[in-house]
Amino acid sequence: MPKKLSAAILACIIIASSGPIGFARQDRGAVRISGNILPSLKLTVAGNQFHGVDATEGLHATIEAQGRTFADIRLKREGAISASRITIPLEIRTNVDYRLRLSIVTPDGCASGVRAYMDRARAGGTRVAADAVTNSRPMEIPNLAQAAPQTAIFSGTRVSMGGNFVTPANALLVNLNLAFPEGQSACAGHPVIRISLEPSI
Repeated sequence: MPKKLSAAILACIIIASSGPIGFARQDRGAVRISGNILPSLKLTVAGNQFHGVDATEGLHATIEAQGRTFADIRLKREGAISASRITIPLEIRTNVDYRLRLSIVTPDGCASGVRAYMDRARAGGTRVAADAVTNSRPMEIPNLAQAAPQTAIFSGTRVSMGGNFVTPANALLVNLNLAFPEGQSACAGHPVIRISLEPSI
């Protein structure tokens, strides 16, 4: 198999079960891989713009950038707000154990007091590993502004047992919540938070 795959071929890689010998074969135009393969991970944000659940005006988040294993989210708070929460739905696809990390790309005081936490995960379909939900571990970051760089907020074991990076039935579904305390005033800065998906070594 070539050392480098084009982006187009990469999107068609099948996340298949592991075995003692690795090989690849062509099947109707898609490259199917089995055996001892390199980690394959995909993080997807389901949506582009998110608002506070209590419809507080001036509180929202937007997707600044998204790659195969990361997403950058910009938080905006304009005007005084009541206690509110922004919920960002995520889809996780992996053929290995993984960690989800959170870090602030552009730090400023506007992230002070913001609590980040994950909901319990749920299976997106029949191609999710049987123990992927029970083995997932949601965590919490009490204050984003005080968190260490690349703080883990979610982890688990292999998710996908077949399909590719766009198969609807092979993803673990979980929400990232960003809770804002009551009484905060307007903030000139708009911090960017990065969510990163990586193999758990």
